[in-house]
Amino acid sequence: MRDMATPQRHGFLARLNPIETVVLAAIALVALAGLMLIGKGLLLKAQVDADDPAPGRQFLSQQ
Repeated sequence: MRDMATPQRHGFLARLNPIETVVLAAIALVALAGLMLIGKGLLLKAQVDADDPAPGRQFLSQQ
């Protein structure tokens, strides 16, 4: 049996009004999109580095 002195705990989203919930969801989506763009940039950089077998060889041949 629960002690009546302890308040009932509600979830974080239950305490927000609908406008605050929409704003929170928009901020979360923008943050997720930013992380996806960072990941895509890192993946492209890794692919370019993987395609170049000897990074210093091209520089040496241009001199």
